[in-house]
Amino acid sequence: MIEPLRGEELDGPRSTENMKAKYVRQWWRVNRSYSPALLILFTSRLIVALAIVFSSKFVRRVGDIFPDVTPRWYRYLLRWDGAWYLKIASEGYSYNGNDLVQQPVVFYPLYPLVAKGVSYVLGVSEAAALLIVSNVSILIATLLFFKLVKDDFGNEIALYATAALTFFPTSLFFTAAYTESLELLLVVTFFLLLKKERYLLASAAAGLAVATRSTGIVLCLPLLFEIWRQRGRDPKRALTKVGISMILATSGLWLYMIYLWVAFKSPLAFLTDRRAWQGGTASGSDLLKALVLIPFRHLIDVWKVGPDPNTLSPWFFLGIVFVVVWFRRGLSRSLLVYALSALLLPYLTLSSPIGFAPFTRYIMLAFPVFILAGRIFQERVWLGLSVIGLSAAMLFMYTAFYAQYYWAG
Repeated sequence: MIEPLRGEELDGPRSTENMKAKYVRQWWRVNRSYSPALLILFTSRLIVALAIVFSSKFVRRVGDIFPDVTPRWYRYLLRWDGAWYLKIASEGYSYNGNDLVQQPVVFYPLYPLVAKGVSYVLGVSEAAALLIVSNVSILIATLLFFKLVKDDFGNEIALYATAALTFFPTSLFFTAAYTESLELLLVVTFFLLLKKERYLLASAAAGLAVATRSTGIVLCLPLLFEIWRQRGRDPKRALTKVGISMILATSGLWLYMIYLWVAFKSPLAFLTDRRAWQGGTASGSDLLKALVLIPFRHLIDVWKVGPDPNTLSPWFFLGIVFVVVWFRRGLSRSLLVYALSALLLPYLTLSSPIGFAPFTRYIMLAFPVFILAGRIFQERVWLGLSVIGLSAAMLFMYTAFYAQYYWAG
């Protein structure tokens, strides 16, 4: 805590300089514990940068069917979904009613909207603005994640957890033009506010998270749990608080639906057009297949074609689910509910029509698993160093593939 200055230190210009110097020293004493977390993040981003340079020289691009969206050096971070977000930020949404054609309405609006604002304020291109939003978001998210873990589990576990998160193979998407970094920032902010019982602010953070990507909707579960747990002897007041909180927490979704209704007369276009992205399969039609574990029929592919980002994804998913279930001790119920929900939502809705290919990316938003990893690594340092080192190597590989338009999560 920064101490107030004494009266004699407030007189004259020299005292003003002393005051500033003292505040800087006190600020550093309070916040220097965050510097290792920043160093970990910057080291992981250095690996991403080196992998991009390597891939530009030594990795063959996947044909010429995907044109570069910009000639600038950062075009390597605007692959796949990044190109769609750039289209939305530059041209806005479009939808012609044909759900057999891929259209931008399936992408949630907050990320490109923020990027458009950044582009206007800073006078940079929309492409650059998307990357600014992503990288500033992961910087802040890393600090907040470190704080969340440090406050509950201590500094050492927080450092291991931060390393596990930022060196995770698909953490390259925290730097690319994807929603993961902004979503992580909003989700971690939600849990920090929930911990302080600031339910309305937490609900607003959840609403922004829902406006960023569909994963945000599962924040309603821990929010409901915590409000009801603290209901005390006045359940009627708790029900009122639940109602207001749910309106705020889902606002990102219903506001987007209102926009789609006004603009295209189709409030569910973000759902119906997923058919074009899922090989012609309507949303929800393959739920039964997911329930009977049919998506796991391709597990053996890793032995047939060798390890690559696609064949490794189901194994990552199974491993993460195992860690959450087996090592859950010490996690709050809210974090546990969120982690399991963030894993099950894409499995139940997407695994049958599109397979596990993007799941290694989705896993990152189930961030409590990295807290559990931090606890495991603290107890078994050799395992922690080995896993983080392997993750760093895979981060390099995934980034090199992604930069040349290979599917890498």
